[in-house]
Amino acid sequence: MTKTTGQILIKTTEFNIVIKNEFYEREKDLIPGLFNGEEIVLVDSSLDMYDILKMCGLFSSKSEARKNWTRTGKEVPKGFSDFERIGKMKHRLTIFNPIKTISDHDDKNNKMDC
Repeated sequence: MTKTTGQILIKTTEFNIVIKNEFYEREKDLIPGLFNGEEIVLVDSSLDMYDILKMCGLFSSKSEARKNWTRTGKEVPKGFSDFERIGKMKHRLTIFNPIKTISDHDDKNNKMDC
């Protein structure tokens, strides 16, 4: 797999994308387990789903992606998403868009006695 940071197309049939948003630093320890140690491409949270689909080469343009991508719409789904059988080549797109989760930090402040 070839990594990218912008408009360079990735040449593969499987794409592992991680969105770098405000929860990324806190949740990045989950990434190796989610992707089984496979290579990932870290992208900025300003990209929408159509940008990601074009960047991966799944569609030749954003307008083609808008026209043909019906699974999620424009917004990148929150959490972990796995899309299989994309296009004629049966590509796979796996995306981790971190969300706020409860951690030990939060539990110390909200501890309940049972």
